[in-house]
Amino acid sequence: MMAIKNLLPAALLWMGGCTWISTTDLDSRRGQVDDDGDGFSATEDCDDADATFYPSAVEVWYDGRDQDCLLDDDYDADLDGLVADEHAGLPTEGVDGSGKLPGGDCDDADATIYDGAPDSWYDGVDSDCSLDDDYDADLDGQVSDEHAGLATAGVAGSGTLPGGDCDDADATIYDGAPDSWYDGIDSDCSLDDDYDADTDGYVLDENAGLVTAGVDASGALPAGDCDDADATISPEVAEVWYDGIDQDCSEETDDGDQDADGYIAEASGGDDCDDDAADVYPGALETLTDGVDRDCDGGPATFALGTLPDFSEELVSLSWDEPFDVRFDSNSTGIYLSVAAIAATLESESGGASITSNFYDSALAFAFDRTDPTLGLLETIDWQRNSADPGFYLTRGHDIIVDDDALYGVTGLQVDTTRALRIGGYDFAKGANFGINYTLTDPDGKGYADFEDISLAVDADGDLHALGCESAEGNAQYLTGSAATIRGSGYEVAGKVEELEISACEMHFYDDPQGTLLTAEIRGMATWTWDSTSPPPDLAFSGVDTFIFPLDLEMIRGAPEAWVLAANAIEGNVAILTGPDEYTLDVGGPPAAVQGVWDDLAGEIVIGYTTSDGRVGVAWGHPNPVVGMEVFEFPVDFAARDVAVALDASTDHLLIAVLGDAELAFGIVRRY
Repeated sequence: MMAIKNLLPAALLWMGGCTWISTTDLDSRRGQVDDDGDGFSATEDCDDADATFYPSAVEVWYDGRDQDCLLDDDYDADLDGLVADEHAGLPTEGVDGSGKLPGGDCDDADATIYDGAPDSWYDGVDSDCSLDDDYDADLDGQVSDEHAGLATAGVAGSGTLPGGDCDDADATIYDGAPDSWYDGIDSDCSLDDDYDADTDGYVLDENAGLVTAGVDASGALPAGDCDDADATISPEVAEVWYDGIDQDCSEETDDGDQDADGYIAEASGGDDCDDDAADVYPGALETLTDGVDRDCDGGPATFALGTLPDFSEELVSLSWDEPFDVRFDSNSTGIYLSVAAIAATLESESGGASITSNFYDSALAFAFDRTDPTLGLLETIDWQRNSADPGFYLTRGHDIIVDDDALYGVTGLQVDTTRALRIGGYDFAKGANFGINYTLTDPDGKGYADFEDISLAVDADGDLHALGCESAEGNAQYLTGSAATIRGSGYEVAGKVEELEISACEMHFYDDPQGTLLTAEIRGMATWTWDSTSPPPDLAFSGVDTFIFPLDLEMIRGAPEAWVLAANAIEGNVAILTGPDEYTLDVGGPPAAVQGVWDDLAGEIVIGYTTSDGRVGVAWGHPNPVVGMEVFEFPVDFAARDVAVALDASTDHLLIAVLGDAELAFGIVRRY
């Protein structure tokens, strides 16, 4: 119809004599026609029948019409290629392909907002149309405190999530989340150091310096916590003693060892009898006169001896076979204990291999510091050593003298028909042994009796004098020489002294150059003199004390005058003699062995003794009836046969060695 209507004016014009227009011209002019009068020709206007449709017309979105003739989908106002879900599938009139855009656009006014768009967290815009709170990136239902209450545009309910999230990149981290300790993560946002589970301000040693992610100053807590599950246990907590809990995490304050002496208190099942005093514990150094039971043996004036291995790990395997004589002597730096024995065995390690050292018929010396003997053993010296069965044996009796140059010792050697008196020893500067023998061989082939006692003395010139004696046949042997000569394995005088049947002999040179010999004989204690400058000694009998029959005779070394000790079998006491004076010490029974040393600082004597029933004790003081002596007996777990005592430089520490049949007990105590 429209085509006929438009041709009528042309036909009338033609019929009226107007100029004829061809179809081609008509078609070329047709695009210039503006039928709807909106100012746009049909070729410009997308709908020339509707004056509201034309280029640059105001677009009315979402009515399914393309008013501005841009041929856009009327449901994609922001031209981001997506429409709102409710507009999905709705076509736009006259726009080919419209109605096919996917839904998912939650804000059709912003081309940067659509389903799948890049989303920047914490800007309040739900760019990807996920409808998630833009301040809860990890979707754990919490936001950080600074974002609490902030809403996300277009997301219903946003801005209502609680704060408390300390890591919005991890959904397992939020306020109140389950927290696993020691993984370095503050899962529950408590801002606690993850290595301080009990929050006592200390961490376990192995966790020191480890940082908790997101927690300021974490990793700076001090180590030392020994129980990270209990806030009442840490280095700053005061120890509650004897409750079985180490509150302060300190080895020095062991729950059962309040005084930190290494021994558990009796209150905790241990044997420390005074856990308030660090110098009181089993085996502690006893002080005999202070009234305190320091070694916890049940009495303040008793003590228990140990063994030499207690003072040196090197001697831990030391064992004895018939030790028979003990002697002490000192020089300016050391105290030396010498022990003679049928055999001793010592095992040691070298290069991973175990080495056994055998000392057959030998004498060993053990050195201690004279200033502080409690420091332990300084040196072991095998000054008379046979590492294999030598074919001879040591007779009973031996003696030592020590100066700053050497240790000098005398022993008796016996083999077949031959008997030797030997002075040997150890040169400190050379680190070497030395020795010289004076030997007697019986022409009748019977041999000589064993020595029963041996004495070694030094005169004012420093010459050494040795005498070995026995009572069976009365054949004593004498050997003398200067210290230098002896160290060079020589001697100056040697001789045999016949018809001197004595069971104990002791020499001294307090009347130098006249020597004095004390002997134990059947008739009692005899005294002899001789001129030490005339070889061999021509003994002159001086007299006999028939009221003293000594089982043992000893000089008190270091005394300013001749002090003699005699274990008096007749009276059952220790006889103490100096010049014409005689004092006695009652030891509760017949004494068997006695030794003594002079305390130069106090001007008194110190004595060690054993009794015939195997008891052992020490005594010291001024041996006179007015002042008297202090006596202390102490237990040993064997029958004591011999004893030796020594003092340190201060004369405070008393060193004691006690022999049994196969035992050597050794210990140190304080006197004051």
